[in-house]
Amino acid sequence: MECQPRNQEADDVVDALANGRRRAALCYLFRRDGTVPLADLSAHVASREQDRATDVSPASISAALVHAHLPKLAEVDLVEYDRTARQVSLGSRAVDVRPVLDAVERTLADSS
Repeated sequence: MECQPRNQEADDVVDALANGRRRAALCYLFRRDGTVPLADLSAHVASREQDRATDVSPASISAALVHAHLPKLAEVDLVEYDRTARQVSLGSRAVDVRPVLDAVERTLADSS
């Protein structure tokens, strides 16, 4: 494998995948067909974090998704978020990162 020189676009995608909530959101969207309500996505992400001491209510997760995580994912075309309808779907580049996302999730599962 030949490594490419520094590429800001690639760095932005890797940065987007570096956060567990963003990876959880993408994993959920890959398992769903089409567009999902923000409330369903928030509930799923919250359910994955219930064993932690942080605030994992769907409302707090929803706020974090809306203000931080979904904009970051949308910036690199991994999701599309309709703020008015509060609906989320996979973006045009999501399929390109699925192998990386799957590899990261497998590695994390193996280490726990």
